[in-house]
Amino acid sequence: MPTVAVIMFVVLAAVSRYPHTFNYPVPITGENARRQYLLARGFLVALKVEICWLFAFVVRQQIIVALGNAQTFSMELIWGWIFLMLGTVGLYLLRAYLNR
Repeated sequence: MPTVAVIMFVVLAAVSRYPHTFNYPVPITGENARRQYLLARGFLVALKVEICWLFAFVVRQQIIVALGNAQTFSMELIWGWIFLMLGTVGLYLLRAYLNR
């Protein structure tokens, strides 16, 4: 799991350097290109942080269960994290449409 998290971090960091290659929800024009590129890069940074913290939390939970300090995995927090990431996507889409 930590290796997958590191690989995802590196890939998202590398991809965020090329915002002109992204697929955008609005047409990119000369007037909105800078705003859309900044929004997309900010979105990737936020998503990268959320994914890395999610992986760290999952590894922590695995350790706690393996040591016998908990019987089950905390699915409520996982669902909360998923909704947080979906909220980040929704906020990005809203801001992208408002800044077209």
